[in-house]
Amino acid sequence: MCHPSRIHGFVLAVLVLVLTPLIVSAQGSIQGTVTFWGDPGTGTQVQIGAHSDPNGPPDVDQFVSLPGGAFTLPVADGTYYIAAVMAPDGSFGEPRPEDVLVWYDADGDGDRDSVTVTGGAVTGIDVDMGFVYVDIDAVGANDGSSWADAYTDLQDGIDLAVSGIEVWVAEGTYVPGASRTDSFLPKTGVRVYGGFAGVETMRVQRDWNAHPTVLSGEIGSAPATDNCYHVVRAGSANVTAMLNGFTITRGYANGAGNDGHGGGVQLIGGGVSLVNVALVDNYAGSFGGGIYTDSPATVYAVNCRFNGNQAVMHGGGAEIDANSGVPSMVVNAVLTGNSAYRGGGIAVEGQVFAPGLQPRLVNLTLAGNSAGGEGGGIFTNTTTYSPPGGAPVNIDNSILWDNSGPNPQISVFGGSEQPLVSYSLVEGGWTGTGNIDADPSFADAELRLNLDSPVIDAGDSMAIPDDLVDLNEDHWDDGMIERDLDMNWRRENIPYVPDTGVHDGEFRTVDMGAYEAWDPAVIFFDGFEWGDTSEWSGSSP
Repeated sequence: MCHPSRIHGFVLAVLVLVLTPLIVSAQGSIQGTVTFWGDPGTGTQVQIGAHSDPNGPPDVDQFVSLPGGAFTLPVADGTYYIAAVMAPDGSFGEPRPEDVLVWYDADGDGDRDSVTVTGGAVTGIDVDMGFVYVDIDAVGANDGSSWADAYTDLQDGIDLAVSGIEVWVAEGTYVPGASRTDSFLPKTGVRVYGGFAGVETMRVQRDWNAHPTVLSGEIGSAPATDNCYHVVRAGSANVTAMLNGFTITRGYANGAGNDGHGGGVQLIGGGVSLVNVALVDNYAGSFGGGIYTDSPATVYAVNCRFNGNQAVMHGGGAEIDANSGVPSMVVNAVLTGNSAYRGGGIAVEGQVFAPGLQPRLVNLTLAGNSAGGEGGGIFTNTTTYSPPGGAPVNIDNSILWDNSGPNPQISVFGGSEQPLVSYSLVEGGWTGTGNIDADPSFADAELRLNLDSPVIDAGDSMAIPDDLVDLNEDHWDDGMIERDLDMNWRRENIPYVPDTGVHDGEFRTVDMGAYEAWDPAVIFFDGFEWGDTSEWSGSSP
């Protein structure tokens, strides 16, 4: 017969074994506050979660009633990323474009920061999320707290916002100030969105085509010679500063020194992301009519249009310095009617720092640009790191057609290294894998494609860059950019067109140029399973 004390001892031992993992797994906590700025619409709660894997669902979460308050997340020892999600319809799960997602950013640099728990409580983990409102026609309190009380000055809204806060801007024309030296100054970690009517409660309700939001350097009277030198300057920000859904126009950089570069956007160091932006009718007396970057500046220009920009020297549409620790990229862009002495569309110059830091020009359409000296489409004057290796500029999936000037499509300055051009249509031909020389068969003045175009399914899907700007605003780390300049799906195979390019592993091949061709008479396979919210697919910081 077993002695009772042994039974009690056995039970106690079992309880210790069972409970020990539970005790170990609750050694600490993460504490802080979440604060929502602006109007959450129909939303009533914020989900605050601790993620040991930022690409997966939260390990622990808590719901906080709006407009916010304190939270405590009990967690095991380890490293976590803190995310706050507001779902307007109260349906929480994998974040959607209509939701608001913010990651904890301790130092305000625009990137999510981790929190390490080693026993006890980690406190002071404060998260701000929501919106600041700007409407030039608002007549309320002018404090940015709602559409009715919106700021009328855009820079006031940008200055108030902190990392993670979005600035929503209603349609209208905004100027940076009354002086030629005034410019709009983007801010690290702050995304500024245009295209609102001034009544929306969700970002997905905006339409930048129906509600044009214009950033203009036009502060004087005609002619433009008394306009602002630079409409936007981003030298003190990094690429987490974003302008999305704007037209940037009428900058006139005809001054001395740096005031002769970058009429539309100037980056002397620093960085900015330009998404769904049109750069129109900007001027530079020296370099970079639309955009000018100077080492170590970085620009991400995704889904942009460059039209009618002019530089007296190089880079009518854009002058990009290759000498940067974070490589610049221009993706899904149309460049037409730009002009310069060299590089009517784009000029890329300078020495690449190290392998992997080459500027990337992907899925561009350049047509009708001109250069008096050379390179109506693209001009390069670049070298690679020492010892040399690889190409200093990568040009992929692009169309260069009907540009004018000596060496009208692509021109390489004597003594510099050749760009790597692949799976591109270049009028007159260009040496490289997958390149073709044929009429691209444009369908309209916007340079979309007819269904007989030779560029359909002729690009390299594996050359599409990662979506570093969350183009489709779904909060996912999707890998490669999934949309074209019209925000239609990329890599939409047309069944009756032979694939001559490189597919993505799922037999989907991208078109060359800024637009993906589509045929409404056929059904496309886009490779996505709609409604699958079984897991987070990697949220963007």
